Amino acid sequence: MKKVRLAIRLIGYIATLSLSFSVARESALLTHARSVSPEANEGGGSTSNLGHIRQEQSVFGLEIDIDHPVSIPKDVLRILKTDRAIRKCFHEDEAAREVTPSMFVAAEIDLNYDNIPDLVVTAADTCLMGANIGPFWVFRKTDHGYERILRVDTLNLEFLKTKTNCYRNVQTTGATAREAVTTTYIFNGRVYQLRRSKTEPIR
Repeated sequence: MKKVRLAIRLIGYIATLSLSFSVARESALLTHARSVSPEANEGGGSTSNLGHIRQEQSVFGLEIDIDHPVSIPKDVLRILKTDRAIRKCFHEDEAAREVTPSMFVAAEIDLNYDNIPDLVVTAADTCLMGANIGPFWVFRKTDHGYERILRVDTLNLEFLKTKTNCYRNVQTTGATAREAVTTTYIFNGRVYQLRRSKTEPIR
């Protein structure tokens, strides 16, 4: 009888160990899967390019550092080389040779919440800037590369939570010695266009 009880206890002990090992193994596999799977992010977002989408920077300015700068794509640089701000620094025949990515700084921005990285670019070279004003460019990613959809000279630029035609509205702020100017841009389906502008005296 004692041998029977001992055998039963031994079988139960082995079964418990086996179950514990199985649970631990499944837990380890699940943890590993979460660490490598794009769906592991909060909200099911991708870990590539826009894995930080919930923490992405939405306010940019001449005196505001870009948190996560990215390299300037070649097609974007080609567009930038044709910009009027470049003519302030170079003769037109020099621009194609002298303009380099180091003159700009860029960050990813999700303009329409599709988890495809669009781009905002501003100047890093003081040659491109004026007094409390500088150029900002916004590019959207398409199947054929990047496409410029906004170009403004301002002090600060903010991507708002409100949207028009599925794209986030953009607000810029600038200032002179006497006035502050706030301008809102909305997406018309092709590019951003001016919606309204407000000028207030600085007191």
